[in-house]
Amino acid sequence: MRWYSAQIILKRDLAGCAERLWEEKIFVIQGDTEEEIRSKLEGILKKEEMSYLNLEGGMVQWSLQGVPAIEELLDESIVSGTEVYSRFLMESEIKCRDEFFK
Repeated sequence: MRWYSAQIILKRDLAGCAERLWEEKIFVIQGDTEEEIRSKLEGILKKEEMSYLNLEGGMVQWSLQGVPAIEELLDESIVSGTEVYSRFLMESEIKCRDEFFK
C-alpha cells in the first residue's frame, strides 16, 4: 500500500458574523488505488462538515470548499519527521510575512 496526503479547505460560517474563518487541513491516507484513496477521503470529509451551536448559542457551520491536492508520498513508511505536504509560495501569497516566520 502507498501513502498519500490530501489537502482540504473548510469554511466556517457563524450566524450573525460577517467574517468567515477558513481552515486548511492535511490528512495522511493509505491505499493502493486513487479510487480507494478518494473513497477513504469521502469518509473523512463527512466527519469534517458539521453544524453546531457554540457556547454563545450561535449556529456554526463548517462546509467543505475543496480538495486542492492529493499527492502520493515518496517515503514508503510514515515515521517521525516524514514530510507529508510541501508547496511553493510566491511572496505575494504570504500576507503576514512577519507573523508567519516568527
